[in-house]
Amino acid sequence: PASTRGDAVSAFRVEWALAPFSTAAFPVQTIRVRATAAGVHGTWRVALDTSGAACVSNGTVPTSAAAAARLSPCAVTSLETTGAIRANASSWEVLSALQALPNVGVVKVQRVVEDGSRDWVAYRVTFLSQPFSTLPALLPVGEKLLGLGAAIGTCAGGS
Repeated sequence: PASTRGDAVSAFRVEWALAPFSTAAFPVQTIRVRATAAGVHGTWRVALDTSGAACVSNGTVPTSAAAAARLSPCAVTSLETTGAIRANASSWEVLSALQALPNVGVVKVQRVVEDGSRDWVAYRVTFLSQPFSTLPALLPVGEKLLGLGAAIGTCAGGS
């Protein structure tokens, strides 16, 4: 039946695993923000550049020949940047910003105030559904993070 609630579906994504989910090793990256220091305010963003990334499989099943012709080897290979994220954001805010990017699949975000420092907050991002054989590093964008000592950085491996 015809629908009056949005655009027609031209493709959908199917993700699968070749091994038990419980044994999977998911890529982890950490975003560190000096955001809780007195006077630090504003917003920050992160970018992910998958334009040159090699894919394992894109898991996308086209629903028409036209949709199949538009598919690249990966679901989305481009440079994408999140919208503004508050200086002292919750894990939910960071998760929502990341999952809004077309080149990021499903992620889990854990917010941790780092040991020994009340000023730094770490967001451990686990990529649960990434098709890339090597996940590119998240790129910090902190041009609107303001205040004495305001900073942002990222690292792969979750540490």
